[in-house]
Amino acid sequence: MKRVIAEYPYNEYYLYVIFHKNEGRQYANLIPINKGNEIKRKTISYARYLVSVNEKRILDKNEHVDHKDDNKGNDNMYNLQILTLKENNIKAAKVKGCKTVVLKCPSCHKIFERRRGQTHMVKGGAFTGCSRKCSTSFSALLHSNPDDEKYKKSLHDNLVKEYVKHK
Repeated sequence: MKRVIAEYPYNEYYLYVIFHKNEGRQYANLIPINKGNEIKRKTISYARYLVSVNEKRILDKNEHVDHKDDNKGNDNMYNLQILTLKENNIKAAKVKGCKTVVLKCPSCHKIFERRRGQTHMVKGGAFTGCSRKCSTSFSALLHSNPDDEKYKKSLHDNLVKEYVKHK
């Protein structure tokens, strides 16, 4: 592979562009020209390299390079934008959606909705109540009567349905 000197602001490095077939994207492998100085070898996404060259500066850690069309293989400059981590996460949530569950409170039998990550299905435990008050009272009932069929049925009926909610 022919050595190519990277463009500013990475002009102290040789640039090798590598394709990562599992991820379907290119990476810029940057190797220092002068091995004696304190500059370390680094690998960044090729999109990040292109945006840094275009902006004529090294991007901050909190700046993320986003592909507008969500195709990580399309490194055209018109397809790249700088976003903060929060903006990038919001964009991803709109595309992927949010796993949501509909639950029936085992204590008061009220139907309510929660993000799946905020339930017993991810955090652990036997059930998710609609409020702290209901959770505490039902836990006490369950603890004092662990074999009561009525409480076991309430636990079984806790999950009504799961779906992906798009914002």
